[in-house]
Amino acid sequence: MRPVQDIFANRKMDVSKALSFGFTEKNRLYYYTALLPKTQMEARVVLNKDGLLRAEVYDVPNQQVYLLANVPSARGPFVQQVQAAFEQILIQIADQCFVHDVFQSHQAQDIRDYIKKTYGDDLEFLWEKFPSTAIVRRRDTQKWYAAFLRISERKLGIDSDVLVDVLNFRMEPPDVDRLADGQTYFRGYHMNKKRWLTVRLNDSCPTAKLCDFIYQSHALAGKR
Repeated sequence: MRPVQDIFANRKMDVSKALSFGFTEKNRLYYYTALLPKTQMEARVVLNKDGLLRAEVYDVPNQQVYLLANVPSARGPFVQQVQAAFEQILIQIADQCFVHDVFQSHQAQDIRDYIKKTYGDDLEFLWEKFPSTAIVRRRDTQKWYAAFLRISERKLGIDSDVLVDVLNFRMEPPDVDRLADGQTYFRGYHMNKKRWLTVRLNDSCPTAKLCDFIYQSHALAGKR
């Protein structure tokens, strides 16, 4: 079983989604219980405004917490059956009651809000192994027009191991050649370096200008 903290890493609770899922609220805490299939065990999850507060398995007949459910190294057919069922419930809660909260720079939030307000598109986290990477695509062509990543500045050729949010977007090749300077603008990180540009979301490029770039990128992604 994956550690519980890993399942909920980089996620923020959405109260309305949690209530729709089946959580109940009492004294500003949110409670959810579910029986584990083919066992006499019950998953009990408690959330607060900051996210996960407690997640445990309860042995109903014995009226006590089943501690082995939260021990990743525990072995045995029954333990593994309980852990698998418990993990599945936690994954459902993480997916349906939480939103991704990876990109925390104010510019990342501003660009994300601009995209949502202008085009109605959400970030898509396509790769479980790369939770700090998300893309945005047009609905009609299904082509990507933006990608958000959290990476070390060293991956951009900068002598620094500081983690930073970056934004990738489409651009005409002549404009990529004109702008890419290795300081503010970089040739597309993990993208076509002739047709994508990368910018650190650290105010080195004004937010208004980034919105203009996204507007242009969205238009380019509309071409068949």
